Amino acid sequence: MNGGHNRTTAQVVIGVMVMASITGGLGGMGGCERKKAAAPPAGPPPEVIVHTVSASTVPMVYEFVGQTQASKTVEVRARVQGFLEKKAFDEGTHVDEGELLFKIDDRSFKADLEVVKAQLARAQAELANASRQVGRLQELQRQGATSPKELDDWETQERTARATVRLYEASVAQSQLNLSYTAIVSPLRGKVGLTMKDEGSLVDSGPNSLLTTVWQMDPIYVLFSISEREWLQWREEVAAQRVRLGGGLTKPKVQIVLLDGTIHEAKGELDFFDATVNPQTGTATARGVFENPRPAPTAERPEPEESLKPGQFVRARIVGWERPDSLTVPKRSVLQTPTGPIVMAVNAESKVEVRPIKTGAWYGDEWIVLEGVKPGDRVIADGFMKAPPGTVVKVAERAADSPSAGKSSGGEKK
Repeated sequence: MNGGHNRTTAQVVIGVMVMASITGGLGGMGGCERKKAAAPPAGPPPEVIVHTVSASTVPMVYEFVGQTQASKTVEVRARVQGFLEKKAFDEGTHVDEGELLFKIDDRSFKADLEVVKAQLARAQAELANASRQVGRLQELQRQGATSPKELDDWETQERTARATVRLYEASVAQSQLNLSYTAIVSPLRGKVGLTMKDEGSLVDSGPNSLLTTVWQMDPIYVLFSISEREWLQWREEVAAQRVRLGGGLTKPKVQIVLLDGTIHEAKGELDFFDATVNPQTGTATARGVFENPRPAPTAERPEPEESLKPGQFVRARIVGWERPDSLTVPKRSVLQTPTGPIVMAVNAESKVEVRPIKTGAWYGDEWIVLEGVKPGDRVIADGFMKAPPGTVVKVAERAADSPSAGKSSGGEKK
């Protein structure tokens, strides 16, 4: 974001250094050709504003592009064939679990149920008759007044009748189930979508089964992808204890940043991280879960909306991590050069010297520096053009020498 500005500053500094060298060379040549002139009196040393490096605990913020998703999405489908008799909801409104959505003409299903109930009653009567015959013949056999074959035949009929009863009991249960499918209810509490079939349409349990969709939006999910490189870097830093969870947290928290830059009031936490890395994209999917309650209806707003809708593009900001004992310098102190970033430091002799550094993440108006400086070092924040390397300078401290409030980019900046 500040690369162009820093690169321009570096070019100016390098230009000043080159011009100083040329001017010095020309002065030397002039001294060979003419009498040595009296040197002008030396002026006061240039004044520069410095930042004194100190160690502090810096909050780490990792931000990724994400998209909201309903926590549950259910397609409402017909499970029996019939004509839609009634649609009992308004599209785009909220429905409760178990609330009636559609009614299929149930007259044929009621008739089927009556048929199998009658068949069951007949089978039960046949079973009762067979059981009485078996009991009577068993008593006659003990008296020697009947043949064993007749008793065997009636026992077989009794077992057959009992199996027939179980068959029709199952048929009754199936017919009752099919009849219940004619009343199609919402499988969850949420928001219902567009109707795919109008009243009077023929529906079935096959291709014509889809009727509408219901989304549960409280809680709501935010899905985002983390690159393999960022994940490996984060894991290495956590293992080395350079990054840790702060504030007694056991799970990192997630914030939602909307497209207009505002931070959504919903509080969430990271509840899922994929076990695999997608080989096509080189990323792993992570998910944050957020409360997304529906406001209470009022006279002015009888059908209030949740503040977040599925499908919104947002930025998922993971917070709660911190980097202890971090060294930071102002962004304007870092100059980008072909060999890498540098800072101009003032040493113990008040001379300016170049310090190559390795930068980490941004933190507000500061860079986290991983290598190249130590606590107590003084780096120039303002006055580069007056102080090329080797110049003796007069030091003025920054007015605000503490780390500035803000957020980090969450990863090493190249």
